[in-house]
Amino acid sequence: MYWFCILVFCNGGGAVWDSADHKASLACTLCSLSYSYAPVMWMNNYGWSMQYVVVIIVFTMYKTAGMTWSLAVSGFFGTVLSCANALLCWGIYPAGVEISGGEVSDQAWNFGVFNLLIFTVIILGFDLPPNAQMFALSWQAYFTMCFLNPTNTVV
Repeated sequence: MYWFCILVFCNGGGAVWDSADHKASLACTLCSLSYSYAPVMWMNNYGWSMQYVVVIIVFTMYKTAGMTWSLAVSGFFGTVLSCANALLCWGIYPAGVEISGGEVSDQAWNFGVFNLLIFTVIILGFDLPPNAQMFALSWQAYFTMCFLNPTNTVV
């Protein structure tokens, strides 16, 4: 859906759709249908969530197709960095901070916090595009919260 929106809305024609604002608003409106239009609300029951797609569209759409593509690639790169780091964390501690029965491992919790701090310093220290930094840090904050939550069900 994401790549489709970029290709269709950046290359669309017509005077009305020459503005990136109009293209992005149409894409976000289409994404909101799963929350407001009864025939497609069933998607929400299966974990299909369009809210992340809207965030990606808002931070990616720009006036030109080239700049939009550049922002899309940098956002994807930041997301990949964060996912790789999350896989590392879950690989070392497969249950996150939970030991058993909701009991918390102090070693795993300290590792999670230290990992977040080191990841943040590395991402901000390198000369990455701001969009890549934003996506990497926002996803890493989410993944770290899941890792540090002993009752987490997201894996």
